[in-house]
Amino acid sequence: MSSLITVAPDFDLSWPFAADHFHQLWQQEGEVQFIRLEHGDNRKLGQIVLDTTGIQRLA
Repeated sequence: MSSLITVAPDFDLSWPFAADHFHQLWQQEGEVQFIRLEHGDNRKLGQIVLDTTGIQRLA
């Protein structure tokens, strides 16, 4: 299973270790793309990930 995790800066401020925890869990089940955005990066998901082919799970 291929997964994608994108982490917004505001999410990290509230739950600083949650995304890393999901990343570790999901890696046990297959490929995971992990993208942590920098503060001030307000791009939409479609601007960050151009090819979603094969992604079956998104967080």
